[in-house]
Amino acid sequence: MTALFDAALRPGEVVNGVDVSLLLTSISPEDPERDWVPCYHFVITRSRDLVEVGRISLRIGDTESIRLYAGHIGYSINDAHRGHKYSGKAARILRPLALRHGLRELWITANPDNSASRNICEWLGAAYVDTVDVPPDHEIAKLGEHRKCRYRWVL
Repeated sequence: MTALFDAALRPGEVVNGVDVSLLLTSISPEDPERDWVPCYHFVITRSRDLVEVGRISLRIGDTESIRLYAGHIGYSINDAHRGHKYSGKAARILRPLALRHGLRELWITANPDNSASRNICEWLGAAYVDTVDVPPDHEIAKLGEHRKCRYRWVL
């Protein structure tokens, strides 16, 4: 059993921020056969009215697949709510949780043509490292994503 399931490290059901709050919806266990690490999944809500604006996940672990293709953080914002930096604000809320789990840097990946996501990485202060090809047999490539820009966010 990983440290992820230690109650002292869990975030609680709701993590509040100034503009957004995160509601924990599930925790995925590790799956070594698929090279998956444990992961927290959250809904992002706008704090002023609790409208759901998107989702964010925090992967706890450090594998080559995380560093190169998947990233520690994955997010999506509903079309109607884009342009307000909600994903970046949610990522900042997750920073203390990542630190509690011993992570000192987080890798965030973005598709090269996703300028909004790349801008969020830079807004967070993550440094662009490079752009890599995703191997054809990787699960991400099977979803149609063949290149990833990699950003390193030192916590």
